[in-house]
Amino acid sequence: MLCVRIIKSRQKQRNFQLLVITHDEDFVELLGRSDYVDEFFKVAKNELLVDACFYCTLHIYNAQVLGTGMQ
Repeated sequence: MLCVRIIKSRQKQRNFQLLVITHDEDFVELLGRSDYVDEFFKVAKNELLVDACFYCTLHIYNAQVLGTGMQ
């Protein structure tokens, strides 16, 4: 995967950040399996139907996607 190769080649660079904007949750899961990504921000509607930014870790995110009920 190209993103993983980019992350690997830049991982020692202190100021490296990679911003990916996607609607593809399978892609987010693939990045999480790479051992280079373990947290991300998700933009979604909150309970008031207002766009909000949520901090997520892949461990909890994957549990929610798989329907284990973890919050």
